[in-house]
Amino acid sequence: MNAKAQQEIERDKFCRILGNAPRVRSARYSTTEEFAVFTETFGPPETINRKGETILFWNFIRRDGTEGFSLVSRPAKVRNASSQIDVHLVAKTGVRSFWMWTAVRLSAVVNSDEPPLFVNGTKRNFVVARVQ
Repeated sequence: MNAKAQQEIERDKFCRILGNAPRVRSARYSTTEEFAVFTETFGPPETINRKGETILFWNFIRRDGTEGFSLVSRPAKVRNASSQIDVHLVAKTGVRSFWMWTAVRLSAVVNSDEPPLFVNGTKRNFVVARVQ
């Protein structure tokens, strides 16, 4: 990764926001990975049911409270933590920085460069706070 891309990621810090509906427009990026990788990286997903379909999602916003994105999955069934799921990044603007931050976080956990925030459902070094 070049220095400019790394600086963008460092500048773009995001926090998870709970309780809001996910963005469900067209996905801008998609990836397939084990369900456990997403839960270890971003915590347990929120869920909603729409038209008989279960949607798993993680919502994020910039730390300054502007612009956000959703990671959304519509798995047919998650049998266990090693089940493969397709996850789609959905955002109105700022897609490149959202995608880069997400990709770096996922790869850091997969490659053991960074310890997961959540292991077996147990929190580690994770704070839920109001964004001002």
